[in-house]
Amino acid sequence: MSADNSTLDDALKSVQLEREQLNVEYLRQKLMQQKRRKSWFETALQASGLLATAVAALGFLFSIQQYAHQQEQNRHAQKIQSDREKETAEHELMKPWLESQRSIYTNALSAVARIANTDNPAKRKEAVDEFWALYQGPMILVETKSVSGAMVQFGNCLNNPDRCDRDQMNSLSHALGSSMAASMGRTARMTFDQFQSNQFQY
Repeated sequence: MSADNSTLDDALKSVQLEREQLNVEYLRQKLMQQKRRKSWFETALQASGLLATAVAALGFLFSIQQYAHQQEQNRHAQKIQSDREKETAEHELMKPWLESQRSIYTNALSAVARIANTDNPAKRKEAVDEFWALYQGPMILVETKSVSGAMVQFGNCLNNPDRCDRDQMNSLSHALGSSMAASMGRTARMTFDQFQSNQFQY
């Protein structure tokens, strides 16, 4: 009886041991599966986190680039506007100057034409006096280099009547008129600084 009980106990212990071993194996397998799942999940989370960070960083960089581009466009537009306003102001400043130039040029050309073509000594003397008054006075303020040169040539002709006849005077008068017309066209497009740089400096 005692031997049978011992055998039975051994058999029960063996069964329990195998059962415990199976439970341990089952738990081990389950734990490995959970680890594998957790590892995949963590990898996915890490990947999604990195992707979100990268997207956020790219969005931030794009925003900075857009802001910088917009600022550059604004600065460019402001410069264009400022340049236009400055140019408009400078042209407004030149308007009365251009009117004075046109008036003085017209008076000088009229005096030159009368000197070359009148046979009346009194009228010719009056025109000569007017020419020299303009030459030594108002013309200095408004004439450009080309007009100054043409005025000098006519003055030289006037000072040498024996070598300068009516035809030569008229030829010089025409040249002076052409120089004046070109000068007025250029002056209309100039700033005051540009105009000054195009004047003869005495």
